[in-house]
Amino acid sequence: MSSVDDARPEPRRPAFVEVPKPGGGARRLTVLHSTDSTAYGRAVGRLAAMLERVLGPAVAANRGEPGPIVRLRPLREERPRVEARRRALVGTAGLVVKTDVRDCYPSMEPSVVASSLLRLGAHPSEIGPVRQLLEELGEAGVRGLPIGPDPSAVLANAVLTAADDAVRSADGRHLRWVDDVWAAARDDRHADEILDRTREALSRIGLRLNEAKTRTLECGESQALIHGLAGEDAYR
Repeated sequence: MSSVDDARPEPRRPAFVEVPKPGGGARRLTVLHSTDSTAYGRAVGRLAAMLERVLGPAVAANRGEPGPIVRLRPLREERPRVEARRRALVGTAGLVVKTDVRDCYPSMEPSVVASSLLRLGAHPSEIGPVRQLLEELGEAGVRGLPIGPDPSAVLANAVLTAADDAVRSADGRHLRWVDDVWAAARDDRHADEILDRTREALSRIGLRLNEAKTRTLECGESQALIHGLAGEDAYR
């Protein structure tokens, strides 16, 4: 019997659904059995309030609402505020560093999730059930965090605070939407420092930048990119 929930049997094998990405390729969504979905929501829900307190204002996506089971603020309500904040950030930057994480959720191993939660102040008794559930799902065919369930978004935000800390350690201002970071840089040297520190921080937890989507932009380029990302692709 699992310690995640004494009344819950071992996880049933999840279903997987391939959905096309707007920019090409496909995303593999995980559909959990209802019992496992509830257990996942409850286990992460015990951590959600603490994580909300420590994430900071730079984290714009997948912020939680109070409650015993994880509930995220609707993205449709978040979008106008994020757009305004991103435009303000770009408008005051000499250069803009834009980064993205390669194979983000599947790369987040249960051990990395657990160590990230511990670093942020979670108690081991709260972390254990989350790690065990993720390890059991891994045995059932899920790589890293299952893509789709809301609790995964909460845990991903916890892991990705490593990127937030890296940008701040370089004295940078930024906005993060899931793994998509926009950081203001003073000049080329500052931009390189932000990138170097972000790469190093992510490497320590087994994540890598998607170099094809990582770039340093002039102000005009970043404004044009924001305009081009105004559709759904910007809010995957």
